[in-house]
Amino acid sequence: FIVGKSLKKPIDVLAVDIVKEQGQPVERVYSCLSLEWGALAFVDIDSEKVRFLGESRFTIWAVLSVILGRKYRGKLSYLPATSISDTQKENTLLLAGDGSIPEVQSYWEQHELAVAADGISPVTLLLPNPHGPVPDNWVTFTSDNWKTMLNVNASKISTSTCPAPTTKLDDGYIQLSYVADAGRGSLLKYLLSLDSGLHKAGNAVKMAPTRAYRFEPTDKESKGTRLLTVDGEVVPYTVIQIENLSRFLNMMCG
Repeated sequence: FIVGKSLKKPIDVLAVDIVKEQGQPVERVYSCLSLEWGALAFVDIDSEKVRFLGESRFTIWAVLSVILGRKYRGKLSYLPATSISDTQKENTLLLAGDGSIPEVQSYWEQHELAVAADGISPVTLLLPNPHGPVPDNWVTFTSDNWKTMLNVNASKISTSTCPAPTTKLDDGYIQLSYVADAGRGSLLKYLLSLDSGLHKAGNAVKMAPTRAYRFEPTDKESKGTRLLTVDGEVVPYTVIQIENLSRFLNMMCG
């Protein structure tokens, strides 16, 4: 029926550039869901060893992650949806899809599909040189005490996980959320809010929508499991740059 009626909905696609050592080519993959780092990536991937427990494995590993209280080091830089001053006024709890940030034109309205100078297509206009500095109008946050980070392109990432209820598949934004410079209690609040909205965790979580960002883990030599995942799959533990290609594809749906 859906095919016969040609019922479709536009969705955003994320262009993910995995930046390796200087001189090596950038690897481009595509995503439609999320990036996880820190405690959440540990819960998602390390709990695979007890997959037979079903979804309860996530609860067990979430408790374990709070007990372990691991600290992660990294740097996040992103293009703010509003000016920096406005972002600060909102106490870094801006939410994508709630009507408070500018609408984004679709990828196809912004430009036609073309081959970039480096041969990578589609074109990304917001991402900086992968080995250079970020633009002056980007916000950068660095910490030696990160707990976790979850950046999503959809309101739900599983049947029981709804970290960003106002986020839409076609709003043109990526919802950033992270816990840093905080203790086990803040991480616990964050994890308990995953089913109904991370904004409910209050000061325990920082949230901001963006159209493009760069993340750089700086603890590669640290002990313990260090994981970075895109759409639930482990990717190299290195610099990642991501840009939202607004309403890039059409999805058949009812």
